[in-house]
Amino acid sequence: MENIDFLERPTSSPQTRRAVHYWRADVLGGVEMLAADFTHHRFTRHWHAGYALGVVTRSAERFYCRGSHHLAAAGQLIAVNPGEIHDGEPAHDRGWSYRMLYPTERLVREIWADGEEVAGGAPRFCQSVIADAELAAGLASAHRTIEQARDRLAGETRLLLVLRALLARHARADGPQRTLAEADRRRLRPALDLIEAEIAGDLSLAALADAVGLGRFHFLRLFKAALGCPPHHYVVQRRVARAKALLERGRSAMEAALEAGFFDQSHFANVFRQTYGMTPRAYQRGNWLRA
Repeated sequence: MENIDFLERPTSSPQTRRAVHYWRADVLGGVEMLAADFTHHRFTRHWHAGYALGVVTRSAERFYCRGSHHLAAAGQLIAVNPGEIHDGEPAHDRGWSYRMLYPTERLVREIWADGEEVAGGAPRFCQSVIADAELAAGLASAHRTIEQARDRLAGETRLLLVLRALLARHARADGPQRTLAEADRRRLRPALDLIEAEIAGDLSLAALADAVGLGRFHFLRLFKAALGCPPHHYVVQRRVARAKALLERGRSAMEAALEAGFFDQSHFANVFRQTYGMTPRAYQRGNWLRA
């Protein structure tokens, strides 16, 4: 794998810098990609249905994941597995830059299997921060090639090779063993199903607890232990994920906000920006227009 200088310089003054480029790349079936240069932005705690993989290209980011805080500096990789609650903020007053991609679990499983039958579930990355200079440079190079949209074949090939190497070096098979948290999550399934069915409604703690057959305090403790956040935070994140899916289908920001259960478009826009680092309009524009 080629060894290149992948570090990037800020493109504007530290006081005003907040450059975000999101797009759904025309490679590997349409991978969501993000190139961002943040100064003061702080992500609220959230999670993704798929993986969040990237490389810090300037300064450093501090983030929470898997029950503890991590520091990812320039030249290091970030690896967040599906469903893992995480956030993000600058580790220094000068902010940070990074390049991220969000492959689906299906795509990662296909790369992991490489056309063969593989026992167990989807692969899981063992560390949230990975120090691997070769792969960091390779991922940054592939990401930039795809963003420039000059050579699709080269970009897709580089990305596929670096993802395969990243999985081979730093992931393990997610075997059939179920953790206690997963067992608790199964127990909470009636409440989670109720949230999905009534996502835009006025959900109550009593109704969610009753769906599982528990008292409110017991339900609260079980919910936070299994999902890593209280029910109200989970509902907000499910609403913003629902609205994101509606934006992908071409709904306006107002329509998506109301259908997902937000009180108004302004509240929705604030939550969306805190979760994904961009406005709903920027997300929708990037989702439909190729870079």
